[in-house]
Amino acid sequence: MDRWFFPNTNHLKQQIETHEESMTHKEATKHYAQIKAGKGVSMLNEAGIAKAKNFWREVLHRIIVIILTLASLSLPLRGHREFVGNGKCEGGNFLGLVNMQLKVGDGDPYFRELVESKSHKCRYLSPSIQNEIIEILGNATRLKLVDKIKTAPCYTLIFDTTSDICRVDQISIVVRWVDVEAAEAVETFLGFLPAKQGGTAKALTDTVLDYLRHITLDPKRIRGQGYDGASVMSGSKGGVNILISNYLKSEGVTSPAPFVHCASHNLNLVLNDAVECNADSINVFSDLEEIYNFFNKSINRTAELNSATSVDNSAELNVINEFMDSVVSDSDSDNSDDTSINSGSITPKRKRRNGKNKLTLKKLCATRWSSRINSVRAVKNRYGDLLHVLNKLKEKKGKDNAKERDKAGNLHRQMNRFEFVIMLIIWEKLLTAIQIASADLQLMKLDLCKAAKELERALCKVKGMRDKWNTIKMEAVKFALKVDVSFTFTFKRVGRVPRFFDEFASDTRPQDPEERFTVEMFYRVIETATTQLEERFKSQDFVANAFKFVLPGNLASLDITEMRKSVNVLVNEYIGDICKDGVEVVDYTADLMGEIESFRCVSESN
Repeated sequence: MDRWFFPNTNHLKQQIETHEESMTHKEATKHYAQIKAGKGVSMLNEAGIAKAKNFWREVLHRIIVIILTLASLSLPLRGHREFVGNGKCEGGNFLGLVNMQLKVGDGDPYFRELVESKSHKCRYLSPSIQNEIIEILGNATRLKLVDKIKTAPCYTLIFDTTSDICRVDQISIVVRWVDVEAAEAVETFLGFLPAKQGGTAKALTDTVLDYLRHITLDPKRIRGQGYDGASVMSGSKGGVNILISNYLKSEGVTSPAPFVHCASHNLNLVLNDAVECNADSINVFSDLEEIYNFFNKSINRTAELNSATSVDNSAELNVINEFMDSVVSDSDSDNSDDTSINSGSITPKRKRRNGKNKLTLKKLCATRWSSRINSVRAVKNRYGDLLHVLNKLKEKKGKDNAKERDKAGNLHRQMNRFEFVIMLIIWEKLLTAIQIASADLQLMKLDLCKAAKELERALCKVKGMRDKWNTIKMEAVKFALKVDVSFTFTFKRVGRVPRFFDEFASDTRPQDPEERFTVEMFYRVIETATTQLEERFKSQDFVANAFKFVLPGNLASLDITEMRKSVNVLVNEYIGDICKDGVEVVDYTADLMGEIESFRCVSESN
């Protein structure tokens, strides 16, 4: 027996019995039993901590699921007025989903405890917590995306700026890279970041490069650039594309990073410039918008137009619908999936209700010019009906109809001109020539070489229109006779140009109305569209020509000499990324060409 506990060993038995009856021994025994049973203070404390940890983990899991659900549906989280407490949860989509879980069955026990808790206790339902969770999820996702991008030897930088609802200029950054395992090009969105005040090219360049370094993505691996056509981005001297190219050169990167404008956006600008080069073209599309608004804003006028559909029109509409279906089927054959082509100009096949082929008026798209062919075609094929209804509306009696009568009279006067008829036909042909290229440029798996071919076809069609003035005029005359519109050009007095005493040249502007329309409208529109198609896609042609030899179709057609020439062009441009003699590329392409030839022989034998 330890003498520390019982220093006096005399009467030891009595001392032990006394100790056993003491409160100290009983408390110690009780504590020992609790510890042995796992009910000690520290044990209970740890159990409480574990219970709270599990509770908040379940709460956060539910909150994250709700946030991801709303984000995947592009729905806002918060409302104008929010309230949580006293068993209630109101305001916004986020709290609405929380409230829904409280009402299903017996209600979610975790959310119920949160909602019924006192106001001073934390609930993790506030907007600040939502923002913090979104930021944490975004950072975790970005880290994984950056790790995937790093597996590619290079990437293309794509970014654009736009202002949010708070009028803060935001930069959206996208990186295009090649996933080697999946053997496909991937575009990865990396996030938004606020632009510096001023929006200069240098400020944008510094902001983007600093951001790439911040997320551990090496800017020196940039081998391509894709922006819009704004001068601050595409400027040939001080634009963002030049500043980034200069940065790469300063870092010792010899390979270029060519700037390629978005092809669809570029094509849209081609049509926009072609329209704005002539006041008559601008007025035509303004009139088309006015016609749509005039009928669309009144149920009675729309019903009257629908009831005026002539029998003769149905045959033309059948031809239009068959043409549209054939275009869509051709586009669908290139795009294996069943997704629609969201070009605005070509729509997938749809079942027409009640078997009726009614071409309704279409609203002009403010940003996508290629889709305006629907508006042009709709007015052209309902021309007789529109004239009939407008003529009927302009003759309405009564003071209440004065505004409607004046508007109908103005529109009828515009549509009753031969210039309006022939411009509809011109723009229908011009937009049709570019329509297929516009739809193909929006396919997800379109390569640059095919895009260049589609643009070349569109350019040839537009150029060919220049020599078809007489054909277009005769078509317009036939159409004017059909809809009972005079097929003579309106004479307009040409203003006299002041002539100074030392000038010898006289005013050579055409006086004949047809000749003036041909020169000032038709030729100007065609020349503008042709020039823009040639000039705006030069950077795209450079990239397409550099890499066109690696496409399977070209590999099968090129011999080893032609292939070596193409390889030399590529090696000279990307001398820092490819071995200088190009032997590796030539050997690889030669082997691949051999495989293609072998496969072709096997296919022919079968």
